[in-house]
Amino acid sequence: MKIPTLTLIVLTGLLAASKPLQAASIGWGNQAFDTLVDSNGTALDSTFTFEIGTFINGFVPTASNLTDWAANWTIFDAATLNTNELFLGSGPLNFFTSTATHQTNSQSSSLFTTPGSTFAQNTQAFLWAYDSKTVSFTSEWALVTDLVSTGNAADSWRFPSPTNDTGFLTWSLADADNAVFGKLRNGTIAGGGDFTVQPATFSLQTHQVPEPGGALLIASAGLLFMLRRARFISQSR
Repeated sequence: MKIPTLTLIVLTGLLAASKPLQAASIGWGNQAFDTLVDSNGTALDSTFTFEIGTFINGFVPTASNLTDWAANWTIFDAATLNTNELFLGSGPLNFFTSTATHQTNSQSSSLFTTPGSTFAQNTQAFLWAYDSKTVSFTSEWALVTDLVSTGNAADSWRFPSPTNDTGFLTWSLADADNAVFGKLRNGTIAGGGDFTVQPATFSLQTHQVPEPGGALLIASAGLLFMLRRARFISQSR
């Protein structure tokens, strides 16, 4: 029998109830006891950080521009993974959660936000999970988001109007439906990156980050092929 999971709705609702409804509080995270694994199928540990944020200047993250992510990333809020046991024998909580207010000036109330950053209405939010932001094969990343609303505008991870007075919104990992990097929902939603083992069941899997030199080598090989092909066509005329 599965132990009942903690719900973000209860946590964020209690917090929002204690605040004036001047702007929306956004509670985000996952369900306790979720299966969260790395590219080797090993459970994530407390070295992993989870950030909710956006990309600026129209930057669109892909698996081929990893080296530019950090420079274009702005943090709304951050949390670490709680791997403690709820009680002896319960297994690790595997729980990350936090709440921050999207203030009337479009900034975040979080202590972890990128200083001076604003989060305009309808800007798409992403969840970036990582153990290091260094672009190296020793790093593990996942970048996921929720693009499709399922009947409620708050279901998709888009920042509300700064004058929103709904009290609080809930952005849950369970609602994520797009993976730029890593995998979701037992691998049925997959993004870029390398992995060795894919478990049968999991909520989120991080992938190994390729070396920048590896991506450059692939790009160089492609360019060389195109040059040789162009030369061959030119000589055959």
